Amino acid sequence: MRRVLSLLVSCAVLAAFAGVSAAPAQAAPRAGQVKALTACAPLAKPTIKLAYGDRSITVAWSTVPGAVAYDILYSFSSNMAKPSAKRMTSGSSRMLTGLTNGSRYYAQIKAVAADPLCSSVSPIASGIPAAGNPTALTVTVVPAGKDQVRVSWTGQGRNTKVAVIAGSEGSLTKHPFQSAWYPATTSSITLTVPAALRAQLGTGSGNPIFVKVATYNSLTAGTTFPRVASVTNAYRLSLAGKYSWAAATTTTKALRVAEYNVQSVAASAKLSGRTWAQRRLKVAASIKVSGADLLAAVELTTAAAGNGKTQWEDLRDLLAQPGYGGYRIANDNVGGAGTGATKGAHLFYDPTVVSVVSSGIVSGKDVTNLYYPASWPAGLTDRYLSWAKFTMKSTGKPFFAASVHLPAGSSYATLRVREAAAIDKYLTAKAGTLPIVVMGDLNSSFAALPDGPQTTFTRAGYYDASSAVQKANPRYPTANITNQVDNKTVVGYPYTPYLYQYAAPRIDYILVKNSPGALAYRNQLVLVNGKFDPAYQGSDHNLQWADIGIK
Repeated sequence: MRRVLSLLVSCAVLAAFAGVSAAPAQAAPRAGQVKALTACAPLAKPTIKLAYGDRSITVAWSTVPGAVAYDILYSFSSNMAKPSAKRMTSGSSRMLTGLTNGSRYYAQIKAVAADPLCSSVSPIASGIPAAGNPTALTVTVVPAGKDQVRVSWTGQGRNTKVAVIAGSEGSLTKHPFQSAWYPATTSSITLTVPAALRAQLGTGSGNPIFVKVATYNSLTAGTTFPRVASVTNAYRLSLAGKYSWAAATTTTKALRVAEYNVQSVAASAKLSGRTWAQRRLKVAASIKVSGADLLAAVELTTAAAGNGKTQWEDLRDLLAQPGYGGYRIANDNVGGAGTGATKGAHLFYDPTVVSVVSSGIVSGKDVTNLYYPASWPAGLTDRYLSWAKFTMKSTGKPFFAASVHLPAGSSYATLRVREAAAIDKYLTAKAGTLPIVVMGDLNSSFAALPDGPQTTFTRAGYYDASSAVQKANPRYPTANITNQVDNKTVVGYPYTPYLYQYAAPRIDYILVKNSPGALAYRNQLVLVNGKFDPAYQGSDHNLQWADIGIK
């Protein structure tokens, strides 16, 4: 007894010497009681997702803060009796292989804590491995971040891995790019347009990105991305035709600008009921209804209008009337076109919104040859372009605008690219870093000529206004001669517009440089019961307008 007391005293002295207070003595637990353990907060339960494939199940789970590892538990039993386990110290998915097709497997994820007593488990999920072709998917695609689209799908089954393939048209053979291969449980991917393709498909290009979702149900599948499905190889592609534009640049409206190929006097002279005299009021009405602050009119020539005026003078005087908007022309010193030339590109403006600082009309041939000597072919009509420097009355901000009409025909594809590059250089020399708005008929469709003048402009830093978040009528062409469905004896003037299954070809453009982009864009079709309203069908082209930002 004396020895026990001495030991207790020594322990008390040592505890006091170390600055530690001795805890009060606790009674030993009675029979049937368990001594309390150190308390810990249990980890949040992980979620679990399964995808079944040939002799396999892919398991994915949510990461849990505080977990140091994850155990994949799987069993034939719904109560998880005698489960097999695989520990994962990284990642959030794993394919379980060597399974039996047709047998149901149950799986659960255990989030492992540093203190095992704080671990947690997910609900139980189950799946049945199966061979065969992957199931059909329902795919959606929407804009995401800059130069990005987000592709999502539902209905996946019988797959071992998944990817997204993209391109500029439904077959995905033009301007192709793709994601990496992802686990079979993946149901959405954000796809970024490669830097080399951003002029054609990125933010501001104005061109849609087509996508297909590729799925394999094979444990031996390679890493390639075939463009053709194969039942033999258990490789499936989702249907063509799913597309979206990359995310648009955020802006607010500063100015509504419009482009309109009004068709020349000569081009419609022999069309029944479509002479300039019969179209002029319809052209003016279409411009008025657009609500444009600034208009680029092309194919508005110096030919006689039949009323003692030239065509451009006639429209100038019509638009000056309050009932047609009270517009003014930016450059009234047009003069005659002369032999082998046409002066059909002009700028009109609302004087209550902008004012003109300076303006001019210049030979397209001279501008092109200035930067690319001897480019203009002998005998080709010289199409003049108009330019002007404007000031926004509400903000005092200056900007430049141009109205252009490039040569038509497949023989001049290279010339159009050079002229577009020359026009940019010419305007940039005048504008410096000020905003530039180029509007006109480029006689080039991306589908037919993906590296045409429109891409030359986007490569030079222009934003195609049709990339706006709010866009109207992108499935109708801008020129109605394309796939004309009725009234075919009057070329370019159908009663009914042709609706494309996907995005329609276009040759009319509004392009903005050194500015934040476009808020809204409309391919303007004034329809009544699905047919053109004759009161506004003044040309074989549709007017295009956009609400753009001017920084």
